Amino acid sequence: MAPANWRTESNAKSLVNTMSLAPVIALAMRKRHIKKALQNGAVVVAIREPHEFDNGHAAGAINIPKLNIAANIEKLQQLNRSLLICGPFAFGCIGTVGLLRSYGFTVTNGGNWRRVSSVQQSL
Repeated sequence: MAPANWRTESNAKSLVNTMSLAPVIALAMRKRHIKKALQNGAVVVAIREPHEFDNGHAAGAINIPKLNIAANIEKLQQLNRSLLICGPFAFGCIGTVGLLRSYGFTVTNGGNWRRVSSVQQSL
């Protein structure tokens, strides 16, 4: 429970400042997770449609459209490596990450493919 004086102007400003930093902190954390996955040899799987993939993708990524993931479970299992999922945006990867985890994969949500590409270039 919050203390009785939590609604002071000073605390409100502090809360707003913290909340405004939340996206920055989340992005930094996501980049660290992506970097760790890449350093540990994760396979980058782009879950976008082929025409989107052809317009740009992370280096070395394999393209399996989101709706085809379930049909490619055996192919992914044969890779015998952890997976780094990327797509057009982070929220679009959540369902795929959950599905793959339910099959026992070690999976990292890389979010936007451009972010994954940016982290690759920094390695």
